[in-house]
Amino acid sequence: IKHNQYNIARRNNTWAISPSINNNSNHNYIGTLVDTWQLTNARHVQKYKNEEAKSQIIIKYESGNIAKFDVISTLPELILARTDLSLQYHLNKDMVAQLLVGQIEANPAEN
Repeated sequence: IKHNQYNIARRNNTWAISPSINNNSNHNYIGTLVDTWQLTNARHVQKYKNEEAKSQIIIKYESGNIAKFDVISTLPELILARTDLSLQYHLNKDMVAQLLVGQIEANPAEN
């Protein structure tokens, strides 16, 4: 998972983030973030509206496949777009801190 300057990857069956963050709960947060990406469902899905992205999340699977999600909005809800599929996913705004890697430092109490 890559978002902003952060890269989360599994090495030797352990999740690690680089660059590292000075936070004792990093290991727990990283595991939770990865689990959340695997288990999260959108509240609703609609056709992509060709909106400008604020940032991009890149997920590389063990198979080598890559999924790119454009972050369209974080308020009043989280909207992620898959332009290659012409879809955008609408999620509760609470998912911002749970899915966006760049929010690690901004929300340490939620880690």
